[in-house]
Amino acid sequence: MPLTLEHVNGTVTDAKATAAWMKSVCGWKGRWEGSVMGGAGYTVHIGDDKSYIELYAPAEAQPILFTNL
Repeated sequence: MPLTLEHVNGTVTDAKATAAWMKSVCGWKGRWEGSVMGGAGYTVHIGDDKSYIELYAPAEAQPILFTNL
């Protein structure tokens, strides 16, 4: 049986805009989108019938803190 990847999650600043770009570049379709985790963010699923990418955008962007660089 071949190895398959069903989905991948990614966090972005604008899920709708990123999904629109990826759909136009890759030819994918939208599978689902909506508010998630009680309004803590917004998610868009894009891909085909067998696999997809989940793009998550938190409601409030959180800074990435790098320490000990």
